[in-house]
Amino acid sequence: AAAQPAQAPASAPQPTGAPAPQSNPFAAPKQQANPFGANAPAVLSSLPSDPFALAGIVAGVVLILSFFLPLVNLSAFGYSYSISALDLVGMKSGVLNSNLIFLVPGIAALLVTFLVKKPMPRAIAQIVIGVITIIFFIFFFHSMRDESYGIAQMSLAFYLFIICGIVLVACGIKTILDSKKATPTF
Repeated sequence: AAAQPAQAPASAPQPTGAPAPQSNPFAAPKQQANPFGANAPAVLSSLPSDPFALAGIVAGVVLILSFFLPLVNLSAFGYSYSISALDLVGMKSGVLNSNLIFLVPGIAALLVTFLVKKPMPRAIAQIVIGVITIIFFIFFFHSMRDESYGIAQMSLAFYLFIICGIVLVACGIKTILDSKKATPTF
């Protein structure tokens, strides 16, 4: 006859007045499920799973990358020269004395997305950052047009800044609308 494996003794029933068994304080903390899948890298589990927060991260990264892309194209007398926001750093103009301000929207969008966990405050901050970005670049456009005597044309980075500002505003508004739908009104 085959040998039966030994079974663990059944635990004795707990009396009704006895305290519940305590968990082991030295046990490793339980891992939360990774919303990006079991095989996803651990860094992805720290990202928010809200699609509008992820859009805020993408917009922030694109805003930072736009700092290095061509912002203005100057053309005159058959010559053409592209200038990025990085090239503008240190230049003194009548409007912008510190052009590192071009990095602020991207950094702010990333900080808000990673540090503000509640959807409503994050949405409001995204809207504010997006609106300020759009207003700043419309102001920059008019300033460049006036100061360059018509030889400056906006380039790729300018349009990316405007698009990312619009994306931030849209994500914030959509988050607010979704949260208002989720909360019942009486």
